[in-house]
Amino acid sequence: MDKKKSGAAANFYEISFRYSFSDKTVYPVSRDGKPFAEEKALSAHKALSFVSDEKDRSFLSEIIKSASPSETKVKRICKMKISEEEKWYLILLYFSSENGKPQYIDGKIIDVDSEFAEVPSLKYHAYHDYLTGLYRQNYAKDIILEKLKDMNKNYVFCIFDIDYFKGINDCYGHQFGDKVLQYLSKLAKANLRMDGTDIVARIGGDEFLAFVEYENDAEERVKKFHSSLAGVLDGVEFSVSMGAVDTSIAGRDYDTLYRHADQSLYASKRFGRGVCCFHDPTVKNGYFSNNPFKRK
Repeated sequence: MDKKKSGAAANFYEISFRYSFSDKTVYPVSRDGKPFAEEKALSAHKALSFVSDEKDRSFLSEIIKSASPSETKVKRICKMKISEEEKWYLILLYFSSENGKPQYIDGKIIDVDSEFAEVPSLKYHAYHDYLTGLYRQNYAKDIILEKLKDMNKNYVFCIFDIDYFKGINDCYGHQFGDKVLQYLSKLAKANLRMDGTDIVARIGGDEFLAFVEYENDAEERVKKFHSSLAGVLDGVEFSVSMGAVDTSIAGRDYDTLYRHADQSLYASKRFGRGVCCFHDPTVKNGYFSNNPFKRK
């Protein structure tokens, strides 16, 4: 897959390849169902150099380095410059292991440029929620997993929702409910660092997640963020309940952080809503702090 070629590898609909963990090499297998005759093997670094966007390269590189993805199948839509022309491709990766050890990645690169050329916003909407413009949960998870690998930084994982949101929908209609979701999203973005330092995403319905970096005081950082979320829209007041967990306490496993934050959110409901509860493994009643803080 030499970038200078304008024929063989450049003009294709689908390329199949195999990556070997033993020698860290990519071996081209076939193009549009026909075996390659002379295509040379590539190093993983060389193969990734065809991917245009740094975030996509980083994501794929970490997947390969980890050798133990959470799922056996990974897919990614990204721009690649295989010939002189940059185009959209779908990358599919299938992981194979033997006796618990990774052996190969069987992959495909599929040309999807025609679909993306006709709908330029397709990738945006694949990663962003249509109503709020926030990240979708799965895309946010990819970014958070990367951030969790940086052991020099501390984070708070938060899950929050709007109190009595069903009542707002029932009383004022779903259209107004959508406006509340959009307004809350704007508040969240306005009170987080949207330069990539912090992450906020819509999980679904009226539920959201935030991944917030902090330096000294996790509780104070989240307290300010939580306090900024409640408000009034068109004369209708609403509050937000939140559950939070500190990576310095609960570790860096995504699923564990999510579970603790979710359980802490439900604890905040029991404390009367409009509050934020931190995960606290030292208290005898389980996961939750005895001192939730409330918006002033």
